[in-house]
Amino acid sequence: MEITLKLLRYYNDMPEFPDQLNFITRKWTILNNVFNCNTENFKLILDRGNSTSLWKIRDKIAHASCELDSVDFEKYKIAANQVLALLSQNLLPLNDYKAKRNKQKK
Repeated sequence: MEITLKLLRYYNDMPEFPDQLNFITRKWTILNNVFNCNTENFKLILDRGNSTSLWKIRDKIAHASCELDSVDFEKYKIAANQVLALLSQNLLPLNDYKAKRNKQKK
């Protein structure tokens, strides 16, 4: 999901491929559309204001060896797959990303 978000944002309006995910906000049209399509899943996965969102606990999982129980895992898995499916609808063909990168190198 992180790579998908970065690819979408990079092509959308960033001159360089982003290192961080500091652009996650509903002000971005793509994320606002995800929110409008499935508010509950958006809140569960990407809502910075929700202390139990996957976005908020991902660092604990990745860097502090925090583990989820099987119930929470399934809840996040289902919601994340649906959010990723909505995001992926906005991806462009690989050649479009390559063309942007090549254009910037010139």
